[in-house]
Amino acid sequence: MLRVLGIVAPALFTLASAWGLGRWLWRRRPPSETLAVASGAVVLSLLVYLTLLAGVAGRRSFAVIGMLCCSGLAGVRRPRLAIPHWTGWLMAAFGAYYAVHALAPEIQPDGVTYHLGLVKEWLSLRRFPSRIGFYELLPQGLEMLFGFAFAFGRHSAAKLVHFGFLVLTVPLILATGRRFQLAAGPAALLYFASPVVAITGTSAYSDAAFVFFAAAAFLLLVIWKDEPRTELLFHAGLASGFCYAIKIPGLVVLPFAVGWLLWRKEWRGSAWFLAGSLMSILPWMLRALWLTGNPFAPLLNNVFPNDYFHYGPEKYLSEYLRSYGGITWARIPWELLGRGGTLQGLIGPAFLLAPLALLSLRRAAGRWLLAAALVVSLPWWLNHGTRFLMPAIPFVALAIPAPVAAPMAVAHAVLSLPPVLDRYTPPASWRLKGFPWRAAFRLEPEEDYLRKNLWEYRLAEMVSRHVKPGDTVLDLFAIPSAYTPVVPAGPLSSAQFDGMADALAVAATDDPQPLYQLRATLPQSEVARIRFELEKPTGGPWGIHEVQFFSHGVAVPAQTTWELEGKPNRGDTPRAFDRNPATRWQTWMATRGGEFLEVSCPSGLRADEVAVTLSKSDHAGAVARVQGKDTAWTVLESRRAPVDTPLLRRQAVLALRGAGVRWIVVSSSGEGHGVIGLAMMQAREAWGVEAVEETEGVYLFRIP
Repeated sequence: MLRVLGIVAPALFTLASAWGLGRWLWRRRPPSETLAVASGAVVLSLLVYLTLLAGVAGRRSFAVIGMLCCSGLAGVRRPRLAIPHWTGWLMAAFGAYYAVHALAPEIQPDGVTYHLGLVKEWLSLRRFPSRIGFYELLPQGLEMLFGFAFAFGRHSAAKLVHFGFLVLTVPLILATGRRFQLAAGPAALLYFASPVVAITGTSAYSDAAFVFFAAAAFLLLVIWKDEPRTELLFHAGLASGFCYAIKIPGLVVLPFAVGWLLWRKEWRGSAWFLAGSLMSILPWMLRALWLTGNPFAPLLNNVFPNDYFHYGPEKYLSEYLRSYGGITWARIPWELLGRGGTLQGLIGPAFLLAPLALLSLRRAAGRWLLAAALVVSLPWWLNHGTRFLMPAIPFVALAIPAPVAAPMAVAHAVLSLPPVLDRYTPPASWRLKGFPWRAAFRLEPEEDYLRKNLWEYRLAEMVSRHVKPGDTVLDLFAIPSAYTPVVPAGPLSSAQFDGMADALAVAATDDPQPLYQLRATLPQSEVARIRFELEKPTGGPWGIHEVQFFSHGVAVPAQTTWELEGKPNRGDTPRAFDRNPATRWQTWMATRGGEFLEVSCPSGLRADEVAVTLSKSDHAGAVARVQGKDTAWTVLESRRAPVDTPLLRRQAVLALRGAGVRWIVVSSSGEGHGVIGLAMMQAREAWGVEAVEETEGVYLFRIP
């Protein structure tokens, strides 16, 4: 029981610190104690963020901050939760089931990778790492609170913090229902018993917390409408802005709320709301802007081009998330309501009756609720995952007519019982399964539970046996970094990751001569600029592996004074001049024509020939233009020559080694990045890597 207490107490300490801090912020007079937790959690997250910036994050600093915050709880009265008995008992039963899962070790995909993997790394370093990657640049407001609990109670304590926000959403729904004189108990049950809510809210994800803060912002705006105090708008802004700090799509709440206030000509109130929002938003935007030049990094790289992320992979990812591999609109309702596989989670078949909520449009309360549901569901159109509809569930549930709400809630609870779910959902559906009470109470060793319920944990053990803290691992598979000594590079896109994975993919081809050269004679004695441009689309990405100048047959070394320009991806241009044919500058997306790589030589370049190395698939439509000091652009006549590339695989590995990578984790499945793993497994000597260990087709390679 001491081990369980060592997990539960840190989670309660985190939530109590948020509660006490919130009471200080509200001057000990919050409209409800739940709203005090919301405001306090936002500022507590900011305090953890500041400790990471200062390099002092850890148990000692968190203990001091927490004890000071908890002093705000002096004199607090036990909150009352008015809830109908029958819905209360049903939610208590579900809550007990959820609590066991929340207390068990983390096994869900995002939880065991970036949500807790980054938290673990921050605390070991006591600061943010210098690495720039996809997950590292996402807003991590909720992860700050995870880190507060993780410092004392590790993985499950962080999970319990998220579970706490799930539980605290219930009083917010009840308070909103009372304000509108609606059937709040059934609405709370409809939300709380939804299978997708159950699995996300008991894991170290962020979706249940997003719902909590969106509901808090909405309730504060409703209270302000009846009691117009600017203090309410400031705290509503805090909650609204924190929706963005939890995940980038949460920014959708801010413009609609501010727009509504401006429409009401509440100029001063809008300023207070915006001030509260920016306290949550600016720390993450400014950090992304400082590190990359893009305040929304790792997204919107087409609007804010930078050297750290490519728009092409971002575009591919966004297209996939809008289709989930090509799911049709006809299938989406069944996936959302009763399947739970393809779209990762299900809401429950009882929500077939959700359209009845439209009947509430006849009342002002219904219009408020459905407008809120529409706003918070907008991100779902960009990511069709079921989790992105969770914020709309409480508002839709409250809008369902009272005569229907109670029987619908009962039916929903029955259909959401684990034995019933087993009857109609496929085995691959993403939902809570089993009752891991022995693991929750640590009667079963954590490692044994993880080996049985998280297949990837074997990979974490494999990595942990060989990789030392501080080593750099290129992850081409998605290892559970929360259980390893390192956080790897990848598997989602960053410019550095893309370049390394691309070099390996180029070298993994079966073609004995995948590259060729275009060679051209330079007509000018001294070159000022030379440009390699695509005149027409190629139907796919286009790139250049190497550019080499010659003077009387002797290679001219690249100069640091040369100015390189690329359209797009200027930051990748040095890869075309690194004397490594495995690396390349490329567009990373289908071309439209007009893309180019250009070299400017301010002091002039004396050369009589240029050789450009390309992939066989990249030659269509490419031309070379040269400009002398006193001449205009001239199109060069080029001739094609084969390239002997027997050492291409060794060159690719050398590129990784030059980037500091010492380990590669990759599957040998032959699909996706598995093509690289299969090629490495079949020809390890050609690559110059050592296969250290293999786990069911996933290899750990070491770069000597």
